[in-house]
Amino acid sequence: MRRGRATVSQIRRRGLPQAVRRAAHRQSGFVADFTKPVAEASRAEWLPAGHFSIFKEIADLIVTLIRGGAPVGPSFIPDGSVGIQWGKHWLDGDLDGQFGTRIKYEHEYPPNFPQSASNPQHVWCYPDASLPEFRRWAREHYVPNCLPGYLGGKEKQGLLPPSFTQLAIAAIQARKDIPKITR
Repeated sequence: MRRGRATVSQIRRRGLPQAVRRAAHRQSGFVADFTKPVAEASRAEWLPAGHFSIFKEIADLIVTLIRGGAPVGPSFIPDGSVGIQWGKHWLDGDLDGQFGTRIKYEHEYPPNFPQSASNPQHVWCYPDASLPEFRRWAREHYVPNCLPGYLGGKEKQGLLPPSFTQLAIAAIQARKDIPKITR
């Protein structure tokens, strides 16, 4: 067998999803242990007392994608996409009036992330009282309605391999706490 190609017997033994994941990892230049820097950045992030950040809250989603075999790497951290969409929801729903005022804080990406070149980032953090609403919104709105488009856009830009969106959706669909994506 040549390196980089799975034989029929390997696909039967390992299963097609694993073979597809391995191929996507090779295509993307995926660094196998990307989970560690995401977890470290999430734990190290300083936040004003009583507030949460998008970056920290979506770390679980990122880890789900990684564990599902999606080639997550420094070019794919959807906190900006989630933050923009959540910010629109926040303003459209006048959630300041319901939960309290959101505030800006300095977020720093880990040094190995390309985004770190523009550290610190001045981003919104939200009152802890709104955390259940954020989680509901992310689960019921962002993941099924926005995430596939975000991933597809990254594929079109050539930042992610063509199979990435399918792998990511499959990884998310395996979770029982997220509604099925019907796209």
